[in-house]
Amino acid sequence: MNKIASALTGIDSPTAKLCLPVFMALALVVVILFCGACSDNEPPPEGLFPTQPLPETQNWLFSVCGTDPNNIYAAGAKGTMFHFDGNDQNQWTLVEDVGTSKAITSIWNSGDGTLYATGHGGVILRNTGGTWSSMSSGTSKNLYGIGRFRGNIYACGLDGTLLRLNGSTWGGTPGVAWILDVSGAPTDTLELGKDVPSLVTVNSFFICGAYDDPRFTGQPVGMEGTKGGVFEVSYDGRFPDSTYTVSPDWILRPLSGEQIVDAEWMLCSTSDPDSLNRNFLGTSEGWLFQLSEDRGDTVWTKFYPEFTDNPGAGIQAIWLDDLRNIYLVTDEGEIIYQSAGYNFAEGNRDRTVLYSGHTALTGIWGTDPGNFYVVGYMDEMLLRCNHDPGSGSFSFIEIDVEFDPDKAMDPGPTVDKFGRPLY
Repeated sequence: MNKIASALTGIDSPTAKLCLPVFMALALVVVILFCGACSDNEPPPEGLFPTQPLPETQNWLFSVCGTDPNNIYAAGAKGTMFHFDGNDQNQWTLVEDVGTSKAITSIWNSGDGTLYATGHGGVILRNTGGTWSSMSSGTSKNLYGIGRFRGNIYACGLDGTLLRLNGSTWGGTPGVAWILDVSGAPTDTLELGKDVPSLVTVNSFFICGAYDDPRFTGQPVGMEGTKGGVFEVSYDGRFPDSTYTVSPDWILRPLSGEQIVDAEWMLCSTSDPDSLNRNFLGTSEGWLFQLSEDRGDTVWTKFYPEFTDNPGAGIQAIWLDDLRNIYLVTDEGEIIYQSAGYNFAEGNRDRTVLYSGHTALTGIWGTDPGNFYVVGYMDEMLLRCNHDPGSGSFSFIEIDVEFDPDKAMDPGPTVDKFGRPLY
């Protein structure tokens, strides 16, 4: 990082840098980024993600998405992908060859019938007409998220990797970002490829992830020394070049002017360019933010005015139904339902834990509340869920899937320095 103008900031250059990790999928949160393990019985050291079990096989699914009830994909470790065609037997078919044995971290529906997927090692896949094909990303970095930002398709991942699709070609978009303070004034600079441990999710208005905290001093442990942030493109003329020493390509904007806790990361988001109140953002501490209809597309409003029931349950994925009811999956294995307009402080409307399991859940997608799917660190299994918001009834079935026994994980460590599984 480079100090911009000490007269404006009063912030010293950082005395400690976070060593850039060998990051995982998604999850990520995770992508798309997913919460990991230190041991099965002991809590992780401060600054690491919550403990999760690490079975030997790790035949996990990380993401689920589709175009309609009869065309749904779930993907995860070892480059494994399954397809569901809507059959009454709930049978998912293994996609024989998607062109990779690397972990697939996220699947995204572009809205025109085309599906994209990202993964470790720079993997990007595209599905048009029911067939998956590999795309050259130009990077070997792990990728955790993909989506449409300001009208263009971007993929993001480890070490601030940010790629933009031009036609059928992916190109890198490195650049300098300014960190803004609560008043909107720049306080410090950072480089996407140097000072950003991870970018994990793409929203219509922001690219979200984590960056090295210029105020941090001491030896970083796990997430310590980093903070979550939302990156917005810098428009010409917003900050005259003559005023500051460095001209930015990006703006890193604090969430509603505050960071709730130290080392809180942005993990997931929903995205809708036409309806601000359908844009939500989830964090590693279980906080939910929403774009403000009153203040426009540059201000995330904390959805819980004061605190949450469980601020430690990191939100790994979010799905909204047509009525803007929210379904969350967390790294503590919960499926949480929140009715549209729920307000924690006033206690109005509904917030309910529909499901509580024993392993992290990392992906959710559905066609309606009566038909949605959940994946996570469940070995060779996914959930099909049915919820009636009116009566509150909820049911699910466990669907077994079979990974290719001939596919093995890459050798090496199972978790990175943040405690996130690498597979």
